[in-house]
Amino acid sequence: MIYTEKYDNELSTFPIYQLYPELIPLIGTDINKVNKHFLFIGESHYLPKEREDVHTNIELWYDDRVNLDETERYWLSTRKLISTGVNQKYKSKAHSIYMNIEKSLIDSGLNPELQDNMFRYCSFMNFFQRPACPGVSIKDSHIDRQTAFEALCHVAATVKPDALIFVSRMAYNVYDWYKTNTDQALKLPYHVVPHPGSTWWNRKSSKYLNEKKEQQTGREHLLQILTKFN
Repeated sequence: MIYTEKYDNELSTFPIYQLYPELIPLIGTDINKVNKHFLFIGESHYLPKEREDVHTNIELWYDDRVNLDETERYWLSTRKLISTGVNQKYKSKAHSIYMNIEKSLIDSGLNPELQDNMFRYCSFMNFFQRPACPGVSIKDSHIDRQTAFEALCHVAATVKPDALIFVSRMAYNVYDWYKTNTDQALKLPYHVVPHPGSTWWNRKSSKYLNEKKEQQTGREHLLQILTKFN
């Protein structure tokens, strides 16, 4: 098993994780065996387009009035989805986000003996706690943003990462708004890279610059962040 359950009692005190325990973040078993503990933050999980009750009725989701079958609960399981990776290979192309994060951890110089799944050395959660339609970003509301921010604060306070790395610009922008406009934000370094499954992962962008102010790809920018902390 690549994740630990030692934090589950505390994590589960957050309301959304009581309603949908599948959303509980993956906390790596070996986060104490590396120099820095990174918490990677994606955008959201997904449920089929046919689940209009989830995609259009926001209150329904947060009031625990959504019935999910076994397959749908699997779609929401952060831990189960990431645990399918073996030696940086995943059966679903949709999981290239996890594959590319793993490869970047290795390329940054992290070279433990056990490399079957590098998420055992970091943590991962999705920012928004309500799933989106496949292939598109969530149409977020105030309650989505507030719940997402509070969930991240709760997770970080529980597992105490050294830095936050957003792999979603949308999630980063919401967190950055709270950081700028409220006094609630975490006192942690936080960074953003493009979605590791997007075209910007291998395309240079003026949004991501190195120390020489040269444009970087998403992959190069993540490597810069990771190596800075090594």
